Amino acid sequence: MKSKKGLILIVILLLLGGALTWQFVGKKKSKPAKTDRAKAPQAQTEPEAQPKETVPDGEEPVGEGDTPTPIAPEDLAPEDETEPGLDGEVPQDGEIAPSPEAPGGEIPRAQPGETESQPLIQVKMGEALRLAEGTTLYLENTQITYAGKRPLQYQWELVSGSSEKIDLQAKSEPKALITLGNLEAPEEFTLGLKVTDGLTETTEQIRITGFPAQLKMGSQVGGAFTGVQHMGDKWVVLRGQTLEIFSHDLKSLAQIPLPDSVIEYFATVDKSGKGSIFVQDPRGAWTLWQHDPVTAFHSTRLSMMGMKIHRVVPFVLEDQPYVFALLERNIELWNLSDPKKPRLKSALSTQLRNPRTMTYLGRNLFVADEDNIETIEFSTGQPVASVPSGGSVTALQTYSLDKKNFLMATIGKDRTTKGRQDYGIRIFEIAPGGRLGQERRITVGEGGPVEAAYVIPGTEQAMLKLTSGGEIHLGLYDLRREKLLPLNFAKAPNFISLAGFATGKIEDTPVALIADGNQLRVLKFQAQGSPPQSYQVQESQNIPGILSASWVQASSDGSNLWVGDEGTLAGGALARLQGPQLQITSTHNLPGVFPAAMAVATEQDLTAVLNLVEDPQAVPVGQAEGSLSLFAFSGETPGAPSKLVLGLKTEQGELRPLGVALRGDEAGLKVGIAISRVAGALGGAGLALWQKPKETTASAFLQQDFAKSMELIALPDARDVVFSQDGQGAFLASGTEGVIAVNLQTKNPVARMSLGSKDWFADRLLLAHNGKMLLASFINPANRQVIVKIFGILEKFQMQEYGTLTGLKAVETVEGLKAPGMALTQDDLYLFVPLGGNRLSAMNLSNPARPFEITSRELSGEIRDVALANKFKDVFVALGSLGVAQLEFGF
Repeated sequence: MKSKKGLILIVILLLLGGALTWQFVGKKKSKPAKTDRAKAPQAQTEPEAQPKETVPDGEEPVGEGDTPTPIAPEDLAPEDETEPGLDGEVPQDGEIAPSPEAPGGEIPRAQPGETESQPLIQVKMGEALRLAEGTTLYLENTQITYAGKRPLQYQWELVSGSSEKIDLQAKSEPKALITLGNLEAPEEFTLGLKVTDGLTETTEQIRITGFPAQLKMGSQVGGAFTGVQHMGDKWVVLRGQTLEIFSHDLKSLAQIPLPDSVIEYFATVDKSGKGSIFVQDPRGAWTLWQHDPVTAFHSTRLSMMGMKIHRVVPFVLEDQPYVFALLERNIELWNLSDPKKPRLKSALSTQLRNPRTMTYLGRNLFVADEDNIETIEFSTGQPVASVPSGGSVTALQTYSLDKKNFLMATIGKDRTTKGRQDYGIRIFEIAPGGRLGQERRITVGEGGPVEAAYVIPGTEQAMLKLTSGGEIHLGLYDLRREKLLPLNFAKAPNFISLAGFATGKIEDTPVALIADGNQLRVLKFQAQGSPPQSYQVQESQNIPGILSASWVQASSDGSNLWVGDEGTLAGGALARLQGPQLQITSTHNLPGVFPAAMAVATEQDLTAVLNLVEDPQAVPVGQAEGSLSLFAFSGETPGAPSKLVLGLKTEQGELRPLGVALRGDEAGLKVGIAISRVAGALGGAGLALWQKPKETTASAFLQQDFAKSMELIALPDARDVVFSQDGQGAFLASGTEGVIAVNLQTKNPVARMSLGSKDWFADRLLLAHNGKMLLASFINPANRQVIVKIFGILEKFQMQEYGTLTGLKAVETVEGLKAPGMALTQDDLYLFVPLGGNRLSAMNLSNPARPFEITSRELSGEIRDVALANKFKDVFVALGSLGVAQLEFGF
């Protein structure tokens, strides 16, 4: 039995060997099956597909769903019985039979088969994120590309970083939800996303930097020039909220950014030549600033000097610095030989009534209130004499001529309700004992008010601030000859405020430093004749500043900052700040008008400034009220204003342009101006449109007749305008009509959102960078309250209300009440908005329906506008007369 079983096994093996040889030969002769690539299904579209076998020619392929036919054992027998091996050798178990030679002696080689590729999963996470603490955010920038049909699975995980500082939710969704916790310092996090379809997987990561949400004060830039004082041979100039120290030849030596605005300041120098600057804040508190080789400047709080000083007269006696301090009812004398420890030498209890100014000579003090000029003997505190003031005294100055002493009192505009107009100068001879003797009354110039006076040390002259016909003039008065000396200016200056002045010499040339609003003027005087009969005056230098910052616009990197200075009735200016320290490099004064609004077309680096007349009442009937300047944002100087073609004043009413918008494209530039109906029933309010072809220069565009080329979309009112992101629509703040959306293709309004109350009017708009969100400010003029409505922009320019912000206050401008400006970060996630007038708040808008504050900071002055740069690292705030504050957010 065993031998028969063995024989049967051998026969079976032989038969199998012959069958294998037959199959190989058969396949060698067969042609490969053709494949139609275009029609071949891809593997990823068939989740359960298996690889198919190649079918030899002459055989029927197995159809889908067919049952394969079993192969009979006899079918495995070869057609011709040949030796199994090439040399008659039979392969043993575990050996591979050599392939027979192909015709021609070539040995066939295996060719790579065509296989169907597995679809790829591509994941893009976007740029690394910088987020403030408390931020809640969906990772919307996650992009997943996949062409297959298999369902994808997602898995988010925290790869690095503290799990206690970041909350990761929606881990199995394409876009995870994260929330940053409280952070004491910047934290780095790495999130990983794995995406798989069951066969293929892809992993990608994103880095997130979280930082504490805090607004750090950087510096105060600009501000109106309001004071000039001496500190030895140096000059100390007050500009906004900054003290700047200049050398005797006017080279800037240092700047001291102050934490608060300034009421009064003065400077002293000790025996060693070290300078000290005393500064009083709005609460009356005094602070000493001194130079330190390590920290540049350091401050010392002087609590002993009291809180009620409102006028000081510094002087030097026996090389020791002193100061007379004028209080509400009495006078104090302080010794400042140790600046950090002022000593009260004496205090006089007097019966003064609201004293305004004072001076001294010897041991006598001269103090003026609204009705009298009092002489007080300082050692006893007893009044010596009193004379009627004759008007509102603006300055008291003492001087000596020919061994006689005199008191000069200047009379300015009446501060009472009495209507006194006894303007000019009163000069008293001071008798022994301090009594005021013989008096002379002198009319100066055209007989107008004398608002300030300064006796120039070492001379017989006094510098005066005069006003006549609503204009400010500088006067030089000869005390000996008692007459005003002519000043012949090479170019007549247009003085703005003449807030302060001081005199000195530069290279033996007499000079005067004039703090004049948005500029520090340096005037050189050249005497004509001996004694001088007149003076040639040349403005040798002009250091720019900011009189009243109304709005700010910053380049993306913060290297350029444009500031709208609304100025005074003498004219506003457009200021440009540059460099890391944002030095004011230029101010472009526009007589009679001020830059009211600015728009930037980033696609073309073009800027439009809307200039408005500062005094609408002074506009003649039939004349327009505004003009347009168009220039390159990075250019050195702005373009000249166009002809006065915007807005109109007639007997039937008044139209006033209030907002401007730009949108650039391949064809050129689209300019839109919102025109408001200020009064009457005059037609012409709405959105005015112009198109500047790409090949047309800005100057050529501004020379056209705007009235003829204007395309007007009539609306009841329009105070501000922004173009939609695609430039096909516009949104307008339309007063009591609310916010109106206009289709610029059909020129028709298509949507409106209103508060439904005539007590509120839409005033200002801010469009999100992604074009999907609109913030509209509404003002209630009765209580100056401002609310901000957050709208989502839907298809066809429809709007949907998301949320509301409250707590804002309207700001008073030369054109009336305006809503303060706001700024959105480039990712539209954070909103910087002024609350309560002077509190800058950073709010999270990840959920526009529920915005919440993440940090804030109180600032000095009224916040009027906000601009961002360096991916919201730098925050610039327009603060009116205090200029521009630069803050850092979170870094």
